[in-house]
Amino acid sequence: MSVLKQIEDLIELQKDTLKKIEEKENLITKIKDLNSRVEKRINDLRRSNDALKDRLESLSRTADGQSVEAWGQHSDEDDGEFTDRAEQDYYDSRRAADEIDVIEQEIAWNEDKIDELKGNIGSYKNNIQRLRSMISTYGKDIENHKLRLGKISDEITNILNAPGSPSTNESFGQPSGKILEIISYHYLSTIISPGESLEIVGGKGDNGVDLKIISSDKMVAVVQCKQGNLEGKGPAIVRELIGTCIIHGVKKAYLVLTSDTITTSTRETINLAETKGIQITEILAPTLKIHFSKLNLESFKDLVQLFTSAK
Repeated sequence: MSVLKQIEDLIELQKDTLKKIEEKENLITKIKDLNSRVEKRINDLRRSNDALKDRLESLSRTADGQSVEAWGQHSDEDDGEFTDRAEQDYYDSRRAADEIDVIEQEIAWNEDKIDELKGNIGSYKNNIQRLRSMISTYGKDIENHKLRLGKISDEITNILNAPGSPSTNESFGQPSGKILEIISYHYLSTIISPGESLEIVGGKGDNGVDLKIISSDKMVAVVQCKQGNLEGKGPAIVRELIGTCIIHGVKKAYLVLTSDTITTSTRETINLAETKGIQITEILAPTLKIHFSKLNLESFKDLVQLFTSAK
């Protein structure tokens, strides 16, 4: 496996690991939020039970005392019939007794619910501990990724410290997508106009743009990088780039290719773009190889970090 391929694989692995960490941290946040809501529900149920118990105590006094007293005070009046007051007191006591049954059932239900919610909280805590353990493992994985990147630094140094040698060109080979973008980014940063800056775009929904050039907070050019054997595909790629320029409202584009030359039909399509007011500049493998051979190790490692954090 080439050094460049190793770097790209490590970049992808590190990105995936960081994404997993982010997902687990988001899940922990959601569980903590759910836990807080459950704890609030428990407190609400406890307050409800306290109020119900106070009401229960009051009703118990009514049911146990008032009805007996009312019956005793009024049972001998009017030839054994209750007075209106006695009758009302009696029915009040019966309603109190009925309400006591309902309240006792509600208190029991609340207690069962509290026990159930406490069990949920225990489960939440276990899940959080498990997720934190996974995050710790992912953190160790990232450290291992960094160590592996460090171990291949010597190989990168050998490539970078051999300007123009056959080994340099062979090592450059056919860089895969993200490595090509890294080299293109560094090369373009040396030729863009003062006041312009580069931004990394790549990914889903990029509309065919890998890098974009910004000036005064406005996109002024797009960059598309294509690696591999593009024989016969050149004109179609250029037409696609013309469409991308139109979509983004820019008049300037860079087409980065890993081929040594472009075909006549590709050149004609580029010239056609100029008749539509769109300037397309091709950057080919020989230029990239020369620039790659001059790229120092620290710059390359900084760019690897830049692309790792941006995508």
